[in-house]
Amino acid sequence: IGSASVGDTSSLTYAQGVGETTGLDLMNLSLSGMATFGVLFDSIPTGGLDWGIRLAGDQQFLLNGYFTSGQLYATGATGYVLYDFANHGDFTYFAGITAVPEPSSFITVALVVGCLFNRRGRRDQTTLNAV
Repeated sequence: IGSASVGDTSSLTYAQGVGETTGLDLMNLSLSGMATFGVLFDSIPTGGLDWGIRLAGDQQFLLNGYFTSGQLYATGATGYVLYDFANHGDFTYFAGITAVPEPSSFITVALVVGCLFNRRGRRDQTTLNAV
C-alpha cells in the first residue's frame, strides 16, 4: 500500500495483467492540474469484483470527482466507483465491468437466416410443383 501523485499535464496508466481481477492498492491518490490516470482492464469478463485501484477508507467523493472530470478513466471496461463496507471491507474501488455479448443477438441472426432459407426452399418447392 502506497500513494500515487500525478500533477500538471502528466498522464499515468496502470495496465491490469491478463486474467487478473486486482490492481493498485493505495492509501492516497492525488491528481492535480490536468493530470490523468488511466486503468487498462484486461477486457476479460469476471463473475466478481474486477478492480484497478483500491483506496483505503471511504474515498468515494475523491474517486467520483476524478472520474466525472475525466481525470480518472477506464479502458477495456466500463469504469465505476464502489464503496461497499459490508461486502468488500473499508476500501473504495475504481472497478470495471466488461460487457458480454448477449446470446440473443446471435440467436436472432440464426433465426432470420433459417427463415430465409426455409422460405426460399418453399418457394422453389412450390415452383417445382406448379410445373
